[in-house]
Amino acid sequence: MSAPRPLAGSLATAVSLVLAAFALQAAFADLRWMPPVLGAALLVLAVGAVFRAVPALRRTGLAVVAQTIAGVLGVAALASPATAIGGVLPTPASFPGVLDALNSGIDDLYATQAPAASTSGLTALIMALFALVAVLIDGLVSDLHAPKPAGLLLLVIYFIPVLLAPNELRWYHIVLIGLSYLVLLAVPHLEQLRGGLPVAVAVAAAAGLAASLAAPLLLPPAETRQDIGSGRSDLTVVNPFLNLRDNLDRDEDQEVLRYTTTSESNEPLRLTAVAEFDGETWQPSPFPLDPFAVAEDGLPQPPGLDPDTPRMTEELQVAVTGLDQEYLPAPYPPVRAEGLSRRWIYDERSFSIVGNGVRTTDLQYTLEYLEVEPTPGQLRTAPPPDRAAMADYLALPDDLPGSVGDLAEEVTAAADTDYDRAVALQAHFRSGEYTYSLDAPDEASNDAIADFLEQRTGYCVQFASAMTVMARHLGIPGRIAVGFTAGSDVGDGQRAVTLHNAHAWPELYFEGVGWVRFEPSPADVNNAPEWSLPTEMPEEPAEEGAGEEETPETAAPEPEDEQTEAPEEDSAADDPGAFPLPQEPAGAPRAILGIGGGLLALLLAALPWWLRRSRRNRRLSDGDPRGLWSEVEDLSVDAGRPLDPADTLRLKGELLQERQERALPEGFVSAAVLASAAERSRYALVGAGSEAGAVAGDEPAPRRHGRRDASPASAASPQPPVGAGERRELVRALGDVRRLLRAESGPVRRVLAALLPRSLWRRR
Repeated sequence: MSAPRPLAGSLATAVSLVLAAFALQAAFADLRWMPPVLGAALLVLAVGAVFRAVPALRRTGLAVVAQTIAGVLGVAALASPATAIGGVLPTPASFPGVLDALNSGIDDLYATQAPAASTSGLTALIMALFALVAVLIDGLVSDLHAPKPAGLLLLVIYFIPVLLAPNELRWYHIVLIGLSYLVLLAVPHLEQLRGGLPVAVAVAAAAGLAASLAAPLLLPPAETRQDIGSGRSDLTVVNPFLNLRDNLDRDEDQEVLRYTTTSESNEPLRLTAVAEFDGETWQPSPFPLDPFAVAEDGLPQPPGLDPDTPRMTEELQVAVTGLDQEYLPAPYPPVRAEGLSRRWIYDERSFSIVGNGVRTTDLQYTLEYLEVEPTPGQLRTAPPPDRAAMADYLALPDDLPGSVGDLAEEVTAAADTDYDRAVALQAHFRSGEYTYSLDAPDEASNDAIADFLEQRTGYCVQFASAMTVMARHLGIPGRIAVGFTAGSDVGDGQRAVTLHNAHAWPELYFEGVGWVRFEPSPADVNNAPEWSLPTEMPEEPAEEGAGEEETPETAAPEPEDEQTEAPEEDSAADDPGAFPLPQEPAGAPRAILGIGGGLLALLLAALPWWLRRSRRNRRLSDGDPRGLWSEVEDLSVDAGRPLDPADTLRLKGELLQERQERALPEGFVSAAVLASAAERSRYALVGAGSEAGAVAGDEPAPRRHGRRDASPASAASPQPPVGAGERRELVRALGDVRRLLRAESGPVRRVLAALLPRSLWRRR
């Protein structure tokens, strides 16, 4: 008996998957995922080797089915050990645990940035993938002797780090996945070594394992990151709002960054916006961590900003000198960043750029941003916001003191629009009745806001909090931006920003413009944006044009507005960079992954059909009677009506002919003709050197590299020639057998025969 073929295929598959696992390591920050993943794969391969090596089990043809069951049980036991008996044998309670782990893994996939920690969810996902790939590769290599298409499944594994961790890939990861493919391609050659097979496979396995273990140890390690939010769907970062008072109150004013800008306006540099207020503390809202929302790839259109709203694209070049933050300083709204790693991602709602495991220390980057300057008329005529969509920015604590709302209504009693109410609130705080002082309490709670409105002394935290809460009471969506003012000019076009420039200001939402900055802090502290200053006749928005001509206050800005709008039209027409083209939404990468996963699933589902069709076309092309009869046997297995292996070829042909006579109209070519030709081809070989014990249905060995070969004598002997006319007759006979089986099968069986042909797993 020759060396056991399943040993070669299963061992080669095991070595190949170990190499592929180390190539996948680029996507992970540790190795804890690997033992259970390889354990599940090796269990599958061990079961397959046993079923293919033991004759009684081999004859059942159920190796793949047994491997699938073993894979399911193995994944259940390893993914949910607490519910397994002895941590080994899964129970019915294990399977809901597996589903929970897989769902958690899908969440983790979108909630972490590679290299990721080995969470239980991600481990379960990779474990299931490796178990499935082990079943498919082992079946292709050991049963179908098709190592080339099996190599495509290794690419499925390698696509994980390619798609999710491209920056972590090193050349040795490519070498490892290439070696894993070469191991599979070597299987047919190892099978021909006969007596030296176990030694050859052992040497190949040892070499593969040594290469996979040595490569990560000998080569430079890939850079890893401190994981943030692993295993969670939200990213939570330090709240800069809570540190603002400390920055302002420092005796030593420390420089945090320097920058140059193409803009002549002194826009503040924003870190983030805080919107959640529980009556005690303002804090940023946790946001879904999308690793594909990369700032360097560009940000989408800002929320609420209409394409026809005038804006200019400006550029900012920043060198961080003394800031250690997870938020990136940027004017609002940013468009695109350069010089950052792909771990800097953005939040679609707040438009904050956040480091996923990286910080701003010694960072240098360039930022494109929009300079939006709405006119009072545009803000005054803005349609009311969608209150349901803006619920988070209108929420107020239940225990908000009534005095806060009363004062808001009193101050804005003469205003008719949301814009005029916002302007009235800002004017109230900048009227000279309030004093800016760092000696005020650093709280922004309900009581602190009420106390501030009564005592009228505070710093930017109280001013911004009070105006935002009062705006929300009046139905205007509001949030608080936290960051730095524009800093001071230090020459050579540079501006320096220090900790004493830390600042907070309100952002109010107006439909068509988006989030608009206001400045309630006193005029001697910070300048208010031009659009937020009171106009002469806020009560007559309908006579905007006349008012602009009649009053010097409104007439002066008009040429400036025209100068802003005219270049904007030219730049939009001639320079796409002057107007941000619609960006790909952050959900698109997920959609791409979903489409890619669906296509991959379709390809895998079509793989049995393709392999079966390729085998049939090969036999028809060869025209050898033995190959054509093998096709008859396979067609019978696929149709669920296999021929009795104990019958002779002649008897099989006669039985098929009887069925043809009952089911087909006259004029068919009898299957007995094909059986007779196959019998002559098998037993009338010149030289009589055919391999003893040939199994009925074997294909001509000399034509199939890597399949079970005939003995050297038969391999060297010519086959009886088949004429062209006889070959056409035999192909017609095969076609009539297919017609018979289709006539005897129902529609469901015909579909199953095409998509899941059982003959692929038939032992030969």
